Amino acid sequence: MINVSRAYSKNQKDITVFIMRIAMAFLLLIFIPLFSGIMQTSLKPASQPSGVIYERIVVQPGDTLWGLASGITDSDPNILVSQTINFNKLKNDYIQPGQVIYMPVK
Repeated sequence: MINVSRAYSKNQKDITVFIMRIAMAFLLLIFIPLFSGIMQTSLKPASQPSGVIYERIVVQPGDTLWGLASGITDSDPNILVSQTINFNKLKNDYIQPGQVIYMPVK
């Protein structure tokens, strides 16, 4: 009898561990997309300074802040690049394809 109860106990433990793993995988599948959605919305600019209109731009392969700024203004693109870096809270002027940035257009 002792051997039978130990075997049953081991199988019961294995089943419990299996169920816990499935539950954790299910929770991860739910919370990871939810959490990433929260993070993406919190990275969007909260408000625009008065008098300045920002355009939403999805960065394409080969795009640079300097190239985008040159296409928007005929004057010095340094100002637009600086405003874009500040508004989007970028650490530098590096952007990558698929990234969403907001650039001043007026």
